[in-house]
Formats: sequence, C-alpha cells, structure tokens
Amino acid sequence: MKTIILLLISFAIVFTSCIDPIYYDGDDVDCYYCYPENQFPDSADLIIDLTINSTYPKVEIKVYAGMVDNAPVIANFEADTSTVYLYVPIDHLYSVEAIYSHNNKTIRVIESDKLEAKLVTEICDEDCWYIVGGEYELNLNE
Repeated sequence: MKTIILLLISFAIVFTSCIDPIYYDGDDVDCYYCYPENQFPDSADLIIDLTINSTYPKVEIKVYAGMVDNAPVIANFEADTSTVYLYVPIDHLYSVEAIYSHNNKTIRVIESDKLEAKLVTEICDEDCWYIVGGEYELNLNE
C-alpha cells in the first residue's frame, strides 16, 4: 500500500513538472487578438473600468508597479471616461487605485492583477501569444 501511494505521488510530481506555465488553454481566447508566435509582445494595455456620472465626473487614478503598499507610482492622472487604457510593459503585477471624491467624502477602490503573455497552442489556426490579465473593475456599486 505504501508503495502504491509513493508511486502515485511520483507520477503526480512528474506529470505536473512537465507542464510549462506559459501555455494558456483558456476557453476565452479570441484568436483575432493573438500575436504571431514569432512576435512576442513586450507591452499591452491595462483596461480600467470606472464609474463616471454626475456625482463623479472625474476620478483620480494611481497605477503602481506592484502592490499598493510597497511599489512606486508609475502613473497618476484624472480620468473622465468610464474606460481607460494605459499601455505598459507586460509580465508585471500592477495595482490600480481609483479615488472617488464628492462632498468631502473619499472612496478608494483598489485592484491588483498581473499582465502577461501566454502561448496559445491548438486553439487558433497557428500558435500565438495571447495577453491575459490587466483588467481592473473599479466601478462603484451604487
């Protein structure tokens, strides 16, 4: 019995060690947005969704290269549209903070995500790089 358990553990270790973590087989791949395998993307857009309305016509945005509590701010600006795109290098963790202010009241919404390229195989006509992550839902639930 002990031998069988050790054998199963060995198979599990060998099987998981053969999986390359850059491959992506998600069912949400849109092949139209793939980069050819020989054109590895070095940058892509962060997509930041905000609540813009009569109460909050502008929102302050801070983008951090890492976690909010220990990373430098790489962008700080005011947004007046509900979706903002910010072109940044991939293969990094980014945190985005939206600061909503009205009548001396401030609401901060923070989200972190890693923006990276994954190699897609056997889904599109050809192998390609697909951007995953980097989408931030910083809307207010009113």
